[in-house]
Amino acid sequence: MASALYIAGVVRVRRRGERWPVLRTIGFFALGLAPYAVIELGFLGVYSSELR
Repeated sequence: MASALYIAGVVRVRRRGERWPVLRTIGFFALGLAPYAVIELGFLGVYSSELR
């Protein structure tokens, strides 16, 4: 959901004729969503009840 909203926002900004930095988009996915996915969908998320 977060990635879809982010991409929709980037598209909306581009349609207005403004520029959106590519590095900011890469940072959002690489530093924001990727670690979240690894934590929630990886072994930490799967075994979270046992780790607590």
